[in-house]
Amino acid sequence: MGGFGSGRRAKFGKAVTECSLSLDIRWLQRTDSLRPGDFYSLRFPGTHKPTRRITVQVDSSELILSYQQQDANGQCLDLEYPVGLVWTPCYYGGRRTWFICPESACGRRVAKLYLGDNGSFACRHCAGLAYASQREAPDRRAKLRAGNIRKRLGWPQGILNQCTSKPRGMHWKTYWRLRAEHDALVEVALDGMDKRLGTVEGRLRGLMK
Repeated sequence: MGGFGSGRRAKFGKAVTECSLSLDIRWLQRTDSLRPGDFYSLRFPGTHKPTRRITVQVDSSELILSYQQQDANGQCLDLEYPVGLVWTPCYYGGRRTWFICPESACGRRVAKLYLGDNGSFACRHCAGLAYASQREAPDRRAKLRAGNIRKRLGWPQGILNQCTSKPRGMHWKTYWRLRAEHDALVEVALDGMDKRLGTVEGRLRGLMK
């Protein structure tokens, strides 16, 4: 894992979020790690050791992250990084916590912040990161979405397989809406597959000349 300039890169050279070290406010909320006055070593989800020796101090309106960062000369610097918090009410009661992107020109309300090689935190937009799915071809995305609908409807996986009946307990209005969306996505997926196969066929013919 790495920061803003590292990790797996997509076709056009933009790093993706899936390979960048991130801090998720939802994880902190689930683990009851946002109580004012708390002070603890930060353990990122999916890791077994504290990462970069980051410690967290929880204030009433912000987190204060303390850690060491190596500069260009290899010297370790002690850094303290405040990250603002904000809350919004949930529909069924309670409230949801968000980070405020620390970048001065941003201030977005976000659930995740990404740690850069320069030691700073920022939202996905300021970090210049893309989701891996955004780099997939439209027909591949359509195929994936159609597969998710098939799973919800209890149909066999694979867009070329038969569409079976409505799931028990599902309203007909919901069923027909999902089926219409599924059929439209299948058209996009099949059209893209035809174009790719045509391109490959054309290249093969050119090589055989």
